[in-house]
Amino acid sequence: MFAKMDYIILMFAGLLALSSGASIPISKCKVGDSACLKQSAQALVPILAVGIPEIGAKSLDPLHIPLIDASGSDVKLHTTKLVVTGMKGCTIPDASHIHDATKHTLSVDVLCDVDVQAQYDMVGKIIILPVDGHSHLSIQLYQILISWKANVKDVVRDGKTYWNVDDWDFSWILKDHADIELTDLFRGSPVITKAVKEIMDQSANEIIKLFGPPIVKAITTEVVDSIKHLFNSIPAEDLVLN
Repeated sequence: MFAKMDYIILMFAGLLALSSGASIPISKCKVGDSACLKQSAQALVPILAVGIPEIGAKSLDPLHIPLIDASGSDVKLHTTKLVVTGMKGCTIPDASHIHDATKHTLSVDVLCDVDVQAQYDMVGKIIILPVDGHSHLSIQLYQILISWKANVKDVVRDGKTYWNVDDWDFSWILKDHADIELTDLFRGSPVITKAVKEIMDQSANEIIKLFGPPIVKAITTEVVDSIKHLFNSIPAEDLVLN
């Protein structure tokens, strides 16, 4: 068992170096050295973003998501053919690791500017605005902070110990602003679409709070999937600081 692994990002570095053959500098951080940890994490962000096909970790920038149901109580919204970019430019404000007798608790904050392009189909109301459209959706999220927390357990496979993400959760907040553009909000009525767009431009952050959560969750789920592939590929003995 590897109860004294100090940092999640160190694991990422070892996994990436061993699986992709890339030369990745690893900062061996002391326990509690937050500055060292954040520096190590920052160096790894663009490497994880490009993906590692050899272990099943796909590209996160661009990230392709076939379908998201972002419907709410007042609106039916389905987005298809999503393309998310900007992940390689994310920063890591904070990261931590806590261990007890049964599990490791890993926490990582990720701050990003992301761009989302998709096709959409929407019927209902956004705030007080009636909408009925089917066309192109463009979203820019500036300084979105995603806080991810996971419980990770040791698992033994073929005589070696690996890390398994047992369960995870996240929260998010938009620290700056959002831009939203939905073309043809009223099917075949560009005049009404333009009028509604002007109102939506003034309320973009509030609108993102309404239908943004499923989109942010889908993006986070893809990132976690890459992390699971990393943990599943390299024995913990090749990664930990004792």
